[in-house]
Amino acid sequence: MKVFKILSVLLLIFICFLLLLGLIWAVIFTAYYTAFLLLLFLMVFLPVKLYRRTFWVLRSAIIIITVAIFPFTFSVPVKEVNQRIKHLASKPRNSQSLSDFSLREKLGIYGLNIMMGVLGYPIYPEISKETLLMVLPSPKNGIRTFNSDFALKSEKVRAEIKEFNRKLINEKSGELSYTNKIVWSVSEYALGKPEARYGLALNPGLLTLNGLKIDDKWLIDVSIKVECYYPQNLNVVLISKPELMVEEGLFWVLQEAGWLFPYTAEWKFTISSDDKRIN
Repeated sequence: MKVFKILSVLLLIFICFLLLLGLIWAVIFTAYYTAFLLLLFLMVFLPVKLYRRTFWVLRSAIIIITVAIFPFTFSVPVKEVNQRIKHLASKPRNSQSLSDFSLREKLGIYGLNIMMGVLGYPIYPEISKETLLMVLPSPKNGIRTFNSDFALKSEKVRAEIKEFNRKLINEKSGELSYTNKIVWSVSEYALGKPEARYGLALNPGLLTLNGLKIDDKWLIDVSIKVECYYPQNLNVVLISKPELMVEEGLFWVLQEAGWLFPYTAEWKFTISSDDKRIN
């Protein structure tokens, strides 16, 4: 029982820590309604010991207020952030204009990058991981390797592997390799699109397939390399209703300023030629 209590308190502390960071970011980003909502949630989860009656009256009042206003205003934070992004995106972006972005604006953009990674993780863990790792200096060889077969759920990737697998049937040499570039359109990024998870993380991806015959089966080593960097100009719609459009060029500013670090992500896995997913 004590262990459960300790874990519960630690979980609350972690949630409060994330909410506090979000609150600080929202204030820096001048998203004040978002900051107000985060403050309410912070007060709900705050694991403080107050006089029992006072504690529950205060927390109950905050919960009632939050539940009452959130259903009617849930789109306001998205619109607020979207408007701020549009305002910052209207500023010139080139090597000579980096100083036009103030320290507060750069901190806000930096926080936006982290917020996208954290909030997107439950839905799109791969691109979230790639995004969050950009705050760290790149490895010496410039490559970060991830072992995961998540890309197999993509129709585009699976079609390429299926076609390669069919070629293996008549292959006599015992080895075969194949390389191709896979591209997704920006319109496939929006929340709810079937290829959004894969396009966001792998676009454009350099697919390399290496087949090796062992006994009567083939083992296929799959590698997808993608350059993790932000272009100078690119609008991406992440949510259509309410609209949330992110200008990746804002993060390019941080790249140029040395706040974010581009790298190459390599997603790797091995699959057998008799796997049902590619037959």
